[in-house]
Amino acid sequence: MRTGAFLAGKFQARGGLAVACAVILTISCMQLVTGARGQGSQASQASQGSQDSQVAKGRELALMVCSACHIVAPKQELTPILRPPAPPFEVIAMRPRTTAESLSGFLTTTHKAATAKLEMPDPMLVDYQIGEVVSYILSLRRKPASPTPRAR
Repeated sequence: MRTGAFLAGKFQARGGLAVACAVILTISCMQLVTGARGQGSQASQASQGSQDSQVAKGRELALMVCSACHIVAPKQELTPILRPPAPPFEVIAMRPRTTAESLSGFLTTTHKAATAKLEMPDPMLVDYQIGEVVSYILSLRRKPASPTPRAR
């Protein structure tokens, strides 16, 4: 499987984790490609859809592509194989510096760090998919509790 070998090369780790992640990413990519065939321009569909629809699509996509390493949703069916898991999406959403722009930029750049033993692989998402995942992550941001009125 040529694609799997390419994806395994994206990891700096050695052993079973790199192979397992490569297989998961390969299957996810194949599902995305085959699911997109014959459906026309999903980019225009996403832009015409409601915000709720975009969030739901982002959640579904993130569960397929990101859940091998991240806790994408509070009650996701499968636990991440990465130990320890990458930051949960809810934690990422709550970071003060997390914005749509910062998330989009992160998902479209390389993720190398000099001290990291593992690096996040390129999720290979197209622009509308990045928008959906970003919308989903930002939807996880909890609103601060409003103060309760004091009794007089």
